[in-house]
Amino acid sequence: MHIIKQMLKAVNCKYYKVKERQTVENIAAFFCVSPRLLARENGLQCEVRTGQILRIPSEKGNAYTVREGDTKALLCGSEQRFESLNGTDVFYVGMPVRI
Repeated sequence: MHIIKQMLKAVNCKYYKVKERQTVENIAAFFCVSPRLLARENGLQCEVRTGQILRIPSEKGNAYTVREGDTKALLCGSEQRFESLNGTDVFYVGMPVRI
């Protein structure tokens, strides 16, 4: 029960304090944002440090996992909108994205 309360508390805030052994990738996955968007939002040039405070980008759109046959334009209306929402031009099957 204690873990669930911590998770809910973390989800409801705009800032997050990095815990030991966490990476940009697993923090981004927890908050359903792309690692590249999280890094860009915080000006990260290297991996995060324990105790570092990160700004979590506000949610824009719904979370979705790319499937076979999907395209950027199909999901978001245009490639430019996809790249704006997700902070990347990378696109592959299984990728978590915002639409």
